[in-house]
Amino acid sequence: PHSVDVPRVTGLSMAAATARIQDADLTVSLAPGDYSLQVPEGHVLRIQPATGATVRTGTKVTLTPSLGPPLVPVPDLVGKTIPEARDLLRKAHFTLGKQTPRFSDRFPQGRVVSQSEPGAGTAPQGSAIDVVVSKGPTPQPVPKVIGKSEEQARSMLTAWVVKKEGAYSDSVPRGQVVAQDPDPRTRVQPGQAVTIVVSLGPKFFDVPNFVGMKKDAAIAAIQALGLRAQWYPVPGSNGDTVVSQLPEGGTRVRAGSTVTIYVA
Repeated sequence: PHSVDVPRVTGLSMAAATARIQDADLTVSLAPGDYSLQVPEGHVLRIQPATGATVRTGTKVTLTPSLGPPLVPVPDLVGKTIPEARDLLRKAHFTLGKQTPRFSDRFPQGRVVSQSEPGAGTAPQGSAIDVVVSKGPTPQPVPKVIGKSEEQARSMLTAWVVKKEGAYSDSVPRGQVVAQDPDPRTRVQPGQAVTIVVSLGPKFFDVPNFVGMKKDAAIAAIQALGLRAQWYPVPGSNGDTVVSQLPEGGTRVRAGSTVTIYVA
């Protein structure tokens, strides 16, 4: 028999390594596999005799295949924030893989909804774990609140943050919703803002006659019109009935004006 040098096959696939050794007139024997972080699964991890050793033709060369990285426990990431998940994975010798956003009615925005390898399971050390990340709750259609009172509108919009604006209107009674943003049936995530525009009533209107009304009722009626109320007792009296007012009933005034009543 002739002498040959053992060829370099470490890192090659088992098929390529076997062919190269047989081409050198050597025979191949397989040893049980072993885990490795450097050599991919199915490739040659070790060889015996060593690479470069001079042996006789026909000598048996033993190849140890790599089983790839060892399997290690996967941490449970569900409900965690992305920074928390990344830290847990790093400590467990994994990396954070693809992040896929998805609406979730269970988990707040930015929290992990699910993961590619389940928590308490195992995966190859060093592998990437993909996660699905919550975009917050599923958008819901906003109801139509135009024409409703402010109180009714707010009760219908409890899933959203209601912002209020005011606008004068000659046709819509004071306190009713005249517009909304976004439009009805637009899908908006719960917790986002919905703006309602509430009528302030007409900008100019005729003052009603409050004479003969009780003081408290008159003040409430004045304020309900978007006017400011002030009152004075008639000297020498202790009654609570309106006996006169300024401006007089029927006078055209601007919204926000002051109405003074005199009580006796």
